[in-house]
Amino acid sequence: MHLGLIAALVFSVSIQTPADEPIARMSDWMAAVERHKPGTADAPARLIGAWSRAELRDFQSDLTFLLGVVEAVNGLPPRKRPMLRPSRPRPRPVVSAIRGLAKELAQRCDWNQFLKRAALLHADIAMLVPLERSSVQTPSLQADPPSPQADPLRRRRASSSGRIIVETEDGVALDIEYGTLHWDIGRTTLESAARDPARDETVQAWYRATTAYLENEEQFAYAVPHLNAGLHLLPGDARLLFYAGALHEAFASPSVQAASRALESRPNLKSEVGSVEAELELAERFFRQTLAADPRFAEARLRLGRVLGLRGRHEEAANELRRSIPQLGDTQLVYYAELFLGHEEAALRRRDGAREHFERAATLYPRAQSPRLALGLLARAYGDRPGAVRSVKEVFALPPQEDEREDPWWEYHKAHVRNTDALLDELRLPFLKGSKP
Repeated sequence: MHLGLIAALVFSVSIQTPADEPIARMSDWMAAVERHKPGTADAPARLIGAWSRAELRDFQSDLTFLLGVVEAVNGLPPRKRPMLRPSRPRPRPVVSAIRGLAKELAQRCDWNQFLKRAALLHADIAMLVPLERSSVQTPSLQADPPSPQADPLRRRRASSSGRIIVETEDGVALDIEYGTLHWDIGRTTLESAARDPARDETVQAWYRATTAYLENEEQFAYAVPHLNAGLHLLPGDARLLFYAGALHEAFASPSVQAASRALESRPNLKSEVGSVEAELELAERFFRQTLAADPRFAEARLRLGRVLGLRGRHEEAANELRRSIPQLGDTQLVYYAELFLGHEEAALRRRDGAREHFERAATLYPRAQSPRLALGLLARAYGDRPGAVRSVKEVFALPPQEDEREDPWWEYHKAHVRNTDALLDELRLPFLKGSKP
């Protein structure tokens, strides 16, 4: 399992960028937004995706200026945005040229639709284009802080920002890379597209689909600021609240905790993942907010029950899990509920109830090992050696290959975003049809 964790790198890198061409860059971006086919890594997406981090930083500054000009041209009240300084002061002719581009753009296109298409473009770059640039090297965790003079490619990817992404597997830090800025730019354009984001279907669909993607791909470093921004715009959105709860539930898992503690032991690195108890507390809070927004959200109740159990509140956990089962309507989710309810009953010293729920889980997925291991541990806890041996033998009788055992437990932390592809298709469809969302 690969996890993108957030870390802060204490040193900063001073770099020299080549002469900027902000006018040509802005023109290329405007053309790419209009020509990009959502859901593809087409030529417009690859063109913008090839920009260096320094170029993207300067573009963000120019984009902020352009957005303000268009709002003024359209008679809209100005939005409050952080002003990003370019790497070098812009000469007056450059500023005037960008102002001219903004006015021309405001007059010839549907501004809101253009910005929504821009958000789709940058999301597609973040999701699809990096796959075509896998040969780009990133600095190693085993090496000293990267030198901007190491090679031209690495120099172009370096950033004066101290934020990096740490890739881990099974709790072990593998490598680091500089995070993409395309999610930031996508959020900036989308948030400028709607005066009432909470009522805008595209804003809702964009945040739900892209957050599902980030959690499905376990790109947690991007999911945190993404959810923060989404919930700022859509504070009562039950689906985003649910995703936030699932994210912090995952942060409390042993693999993420192990990777986080490993980062803390390295000089110059600081993990932004909290302790198990802190993350479980946040998960509980978000799941309760989800249910307050939508009391029928059965999957949120299921996960709330599990989190309560992990926090040692077993009776309360069992009650929530029981309430969730009749409403779930999905075999995989019912399996989780039965498995978790068995553990809560065992913690409450109710052996017969625990055995009943573990057996129900085993019936739902006959080749799953988790319920049988749980039955074996339950038997052992009560001194039933023959029962424990029988359960272990049943486990050994399962197919040897993990993918043949079909145990949904292994994908629990991504089970809530199994519909990611459908959400992305639904987001893109209106733009592919050429309508105006």
